[in-house]
Amino acid sequence: MGNDGAAAMARLHAAGGRTLAEAEESAVIWGMPGALVRGGGATQVAPVEAMAAWLRHWVEA
Repeated sequence: MGNDGAAAMARLHAAGGRTLAEAEESAVIWGMPGALVRGGGATQVAPVEAMAAWLRHWVEA
């Protein structure tokens, strides 16, 4: 636990994809999202209650 998905998401971000990480304040365990944020691979960091709005924003843009 901790960086299991962060490396793949960081590659996606580096290739121009959008990545969304859960904010530390809403995460029960901030392992993978934290690894992604610390590694600079998150396009956006948002609390869990705002994540759907970010996804909607990206799809509608």
